[in-house]
Order: sequence, then C-alpha cells, then structure tokens
Amino acid sequence: MLHPEINPEGQKSLADVIVLKMTRALDQLFTYSIPEMLENEVVIGSKVIVPFGSGDATHEAIVAVRRAPSQKDQIEKLKSVVSVCDSAAALDERRVELALWIRARYLTNYSQAASLLLPSGTTLKRDYKIIRAEIATHEIIEALPEAEKALIDRIASKTVFQSELKENEQTLLKSIIKKGVAEKREHLTTSVRERYNRFFSLTDPGAAETWLEQIPKHQTVKRGILEMLRDYGRVEESRLKREVKATKAGLEKLEEEGKIKAETEEAFTFPTYYDSGKKNTFVAFSSEQKAAFDLISSSVINHEPEAFLLHGVTGSGKTEVYMELADLAIAEGRQVIILVPEISLTPQLVDRFRRRFGDRIAILHSRMNATQRFDQWRAIGRGDYDIVIGPRSALFAPCASVGLIVVDEAHDSSYKSDQVPKYHAVEVAGALCKLHNAPLILGSATPSLEQYHEARSGGLQLVEMHKRFSKVALPSVEIVDMRLELMSGNRSMFSRTLEEAINRALENGQQIMLLLNRKGYHTFISCRSCGYALKCPNCDVSLIFHKGQNHARCSYCHYRSSIPTVCPECGSRYFKFYGSGTEKVEEAFKEKFPDVITARMDSESISKKGALEEILERFESGEIRVLIGTQLISKGLDFANVGLVGVVLADVTLNLPDFQASERTFQLMTQVSGRSGRSKTQGRVVVQTYTPEHFALIRAAEHDYLGFYEEEMGIRKAFGYPPYLQMANIILSGFKPEDVEKSAAKLYEWLSKHLPSEMIKKGHLVILGPNPAIYSKIKNRYRWQIIIKYKEEMLTLIEEVLRKLPTQREDVRCAVDVRAISVL
Repeated sequence: MLHPEINPEGQKSLADVIVLKMTRALDQLFTYSIPEMLENEVVIGSKVIVPFGSGDATHEAIVAVRRAPSQKDQIEKLKSVVSVCDSAAALDERRVELALWIRARYLTNYSQAASLLLPSGTTLKRDYKIIRAEIATHEIIEALPEAEKALIDRIASKTVFQSELKENEQTLLKSIIKKGVAEKREHLTTSVRERYNRFFSLTDPGAAETWLEQIPKHQTVKRGILEMLRDYGRVEESRLKREVKATKAGLEKLEEEGKIKAETEEAFTFPTYYDSGKKNTFVAFSSEQKAAFDLISSSVINHEPEAFLLHGVTGSGKTEVYMELADLAIAEGRQVIILVPEISLTPQLVDRFRRRFGDRIAILHSRMNATQRFDQWRAIGRGDYDIVIGPRSALFAPCASVGLIVVDEAHDSSYKSDQVPKYHAVEVAGALCKLHNAPLILGSATPSLEQYHEARSGGLQLVEMHKRFSKVALPSVEIVDMRLELMSGNRSMFSRTLEEAINRALENGQQIMLLLNRKGYHTFISCRSCGYALKCPNCDVSLIFHKGQNHARCSYCHYRSSIPTVCPECGSRYFKFYGSGTEKVEEAFKEKFPDVITARMDSESISKKGALEEILERFESGEIRVLIGTQLISKGLDFANVGLVGVVLADVTLNLPDFQASERTFQLMTQVSGRSGRSKTQGRVVVQTYTPEHFALIRAAEHDYLGFYEEEMGIRKAFGYPPYLQMANIILSGFKPEDVEKSAAKLYEWLSKHLPSEMIKKGHLVILGPNPAIYSKIKNRYRWQIIIKYKEEMLTLIEEVLRKLPTQREDVRCAVDVRAISVL
C-alpha cells in the first residue's frame, strides 16, 4: 500500500499527483507541496486542485503518493495544492493502487487510468464568468458601439458565462475586455454534485394548538405550515412550498419565533426497479450446488484471493450459489460486486437479489442519468449498500471492503473495453480481489477458451455443475439446413420445422424466443444495375435500413440517410434490399401469426427509459407470447414458460471476419438454447443455418462444451491464436489516409528493429501488417493495423517495447491493445 511517510517536524509534506487530462507526452507524477491548512485533508486518493503549466491554470489531480521531502526535491520551486475537492469524487488507497496497476497492465497513461475510477459527471468544467469592470463608468459605456453597450448591459443585469455567448458575441467580448470595461473570472463547476434537502419540524409539538389559536385566520400560509408539521411531524421544505405555498422568508420567520426548527440531510435519487412480483422461496441446494458452495465458501470466510471458474450448464443454479456466498461475505462485514455483461441482465438479476437481500442492493449502469449514478456512488461509498450490480464499470464502485466479486457470463466479450484504456474487467476484477483479499468467481455455461485453458492449467480453480437444478433435461436441439428449404421452394424466413414448432408451442400455451443477432430491417442496400452500395460517408460500413423510421443508419457514427429514389452513381431505380434484421423477423412473424402478441428486444427497441423493464414485465406476466431479439435475449434471462427457442440464422456470427467466430457462435447457440425448458418440461430449440455441418453448431446442439473446446483449441494451436499466442493490436487512425499509411509503415520498421529477431525466427513472435483495418474508416478516421503475436512469457518484454513507441504525427492517433481478444 502507498502509506504516507513520517514527516520530520517543521518540514512541508509533499504530494505526488496524477494531473487529470494529461497527454501521453506528459505521463508522469507531478510533485506539489501541501499547505499547512490542508495538512489533514490531503491524503492518498484525494482529488485536489493544483496550478499547472507556465500560466498556472487550475487542474484537477489525484494524490497518488504523500511523502516527506527528499534531497532531490527543490522545495522552494514547488507549487502548492490549492484546495481539496468533495470526498465523493475521491479515491481510496486501494483504488489508487488499482489505477497504477491498470496503467502498467494496459499501457495507458496515469490520467486515463485514474479517470476510469472516478464517478462520471464529477470532472471539473472550466468556464469564465463575465463581469463589468469597476472602471466602466456610465460615460465610458455610453461611448461604446451599440452592440458592445448591449453586451455590457446584459452582464450587468444578470450572470453571464463565456460558454453561453454566440460566435459574434465572443468577438464583442474580446473587444470590451481589451478596452478594460469587462473582466473574466474563472468559474469551475461539475455536472453533478452533492445535494441537500431541508426538513422542518415543530420545536414543541405540544404547543401547536396554542400557536395556531394565536395566528390570525387570514395568515393561511403560516397556519398551513404549522398544521402540516403538527400532522406529519417532519416535512421536507419542497413539500411545504408545494402544498401550503410556504416561502423561504415565511419559514425563516417561524424559525426566528422559535416555533419550528430545520435539519439538513443529504439528498439522494433512486432508480426504479423491475419487479417480477415473485416471492422469495428457499429451495435446498442440489448436490452440485452444495459442492460448489463448500469449495468456494472457505475463501470467502478466510479472506483468500482465490479465483474460481464456475462452469455450470444453463439452469444449473449458479445464481443461487452466488447469493449464498454473498450472504457469507456480508456476514463478514464486507461488500459484494456482481458484474453482468449486458444492461438487459440487470433488471432480472437485481429483482432476484432484492427478493433475497432487500433494499441494500445498488445498481450502476449507463442507462441511469448522471445524478442517479452519482447518488448511488455516494451511497455505496457511505456503506449504505451491501451489494453492487452492474456491467463492467460497476467494478470501480467505491466499496470500502470487498469480500467477493462475481463475474457472471464471464466469457462475454463486452467485459473487454473498446475504449482506451482497453482493459478487461475479468483481469481488473482479479487485481481488485488481490488488493482486498477477496475471492473471484467467473461464472459461465460457456467459458472462453482462454478461461477454461487457464483452469485446466491450474491458474483458476475449476468448479463444474453438469446438471440443471430443476432436474429437467437440457433442451433438444434440431439443426435445419436452410439450403434444403430453399431447394424445396420455401423462401420464407421460417423453415417448415420452425413453423411447426411455433404452432405446437402456441397450442401448448408456451412462450417463444426468436433470435437473430442483427438489428434493423435490412442490413445492406445496393443498386442492381451498377453494384453501388449505400454506405456511411463517415465510416467504411454499410448503412442499416430501419423500416420503422424509414431511414438508413450507421451503427458506428449514427449518420442517417433517407433511401434515394435513384442510384447516385448510375441513375438507376433498381435498388435491392439484402439481409434481414430483427425488425424484418418481427414483421414476417406477424404476417404468419397476426393474433399473437410479440415484442422486439434489441438496442433500438429498449433505448427509451423504462422500455426494457416494460418488455420484461409483460413477458414475465405472459402477455407477450413471443420475444424476438438480438443476443440481448440470450444471456441469463430466466422465464419458466419458454418452451421453444428459434435461431432464425446462426450464420450471422459464424461468418464474422474474426478468429473467435466459431467460439462466439457456439457460446451464443448454447446460451440462447438455455432459455428454453427451464421449469418442468424439456424445451425445444430449432437452429436454422446454411452451414449445418459446422462443428460449432453440431457441438452446441449436443451440449458438448468439452468436444467444442478440444476441436477449436486444435485450430487455435495450428494458426497461433490465443491462448497459444497472445495478441497485441495496434490501430493507427487519422483524417488523411496517406498520413496514416506512412505512420503505420514507419511504426512497423521501428517494431522490427526493437523486437528481438531471434524470437521472430523461432516463431515465438510474429508481426503482421501493416494493413488497412477490417473496418478501414470509422467516424472519418482512416485506420491501419499492426498485430503482434507473442508467447505469454514474453509479455513483459512486449510491454517494455510498446511503452516506448515513438510519438506519432499530431494528426495520427495510436491505440494499443496489449491483450487483444479480437482483431476487428
């Protein structure tokens, strides 16, 4: 831990700080002296304000080290910490250490690593308040041009900030400042901040009637305040103002008279929760659940940072094991973090935990507004919650003492950040567990090959659950060859097998899930005369047609376009729409089954607040018979009445240009199959495909994880993919393609010189590229790619070399993912 050093009496203490919003070129700790008045406030993790640079502009910083001066420190030249920010925006020692670990592990800078751990909305925003200068007399102002005079009058009559001014007003501002009639004052603010509510009560409730008799009848507001406090005891100020028209002056008057008293409390807003309406019932563990619990529980009780891979088939009862272990950790006075890969999993999981643990459950995710997230963050830091649930960012919640971290669906790729720093939540969770001496559980029915390989190699303790808790057999899975359907004249989206299965499930009163892992209506629009494809002008990707909004949209930059009536290239009117998404599936289903209530669940349909919870509630109640969606419906959802799952086209993920395509397909097929038959009767799954012979689909249909693992690992070994060789992915991007290409070529030359040639010759190290990235342009930035494959034991050497990468041109960015899980 970064414990402060003992400081000799009379000497100033120093703070080595991480200045936020720093570039890679300034990636270092900066030393400041701590003023005597802040001596007791500045601690490791404090968020402070410091002067930085030649102009002493104010910057935020995180204290990484607090220490006594050394001989190298030139005390007289050091600048001082200006102030300490709210404690809610601070870190503790463990989270500072975690930030330093993230910086080293993912080759990011101090600022980016520390910013990950800070609550969103607390970053200081710099603005300038414009004020009228003291020398601006009436005579001076009258001599100004009319436009400047109007601006002076405006800033004199109300508060004006520079950010509010329009472009022409910015020019006027420069002029009046130059003339000395206006000044700028720095103003720092945040999007969110701690809020407080005032509550009022009577000083002497027994005297209420006497006081009311003394108040004249026409003083209705005063009487209303006292009557409300008499009836309700303690009332929030906002309610008094709303219901009896109380004013600030009126309340202060009653305080002066000694009749009422005020108390201030921190204000919190809380998110709404999905409620399934189910009762919490305790069911005895199965033998497999008990064995898993017994093995892991000792690490919870003894505070041991062991890592476990809980490999359990879908419906085996992993969540019940999580809850029992969480109960143990809470009994130890510690907090628990439960990570889920998708926001869609949060409502159901929170509902199950709330039924067990009550209101001491916090949730953190991006669909909450900034105030809600900040309030949950503060309450977690105060110890108001025992359990925190959310996607990967929930890992950075300010838990004082973590007793257990669970990564549910640990195989999921969404645990890997696609933004810098490109951290993997599973790895970070492991580091956090070591800092807190807490066990880590990676739970999955389909662990990633890397995770299962690590477990078999002894890096993780393997715990397996092979049977469903309900004792019902895993669903039967049928693979349908869509080539034969086409040859027989069936051009429908639904094979005869799937249509028959749908009819039977509906007749039996069962619910149905239909998966197609593509959103939108059509995925590709092309001219049949010249071959022109409707693409995003900002990105090298096809636009997706959304029929509901009647426009085509880019999935990366959200550019929108109407559908042209003629081809922009040749003038032809023969446009063809290709590929189907969830919107098309929904329409096709309604055409065949018009009386069946359906709902669509993809990122578009759940974008509005409350939409996800509404869909889940209606499906839980049985109102919705058929749920159509993308991979969102495949993970962790538990509905007892689902008897059929249909995969409309399994080839979508199978044909991705990525080495993980087979693994992701196997995982998706296994996970979505697991939604069927989770209660009393065996479920049914129909998988439609044009490649029925593919081993990933065959193994998924057989529920054979080990068979898939062995076969895919053979392919990975032959081609040198993880876990046999690790991958570092370097993406260079810029607005000019020729500049990016030149930078990529220079970087390749530099790497070839600095990476050991003997390792390259032995095949322990491979440099691929430079080549245009698979998606060669995103948001108007052209992208080139260099991939380095390396043996795990070479990681330290690779990190040392990559940290010394030469600085690129100003207009070319370089993003490094030292442990890439994808080449896309």
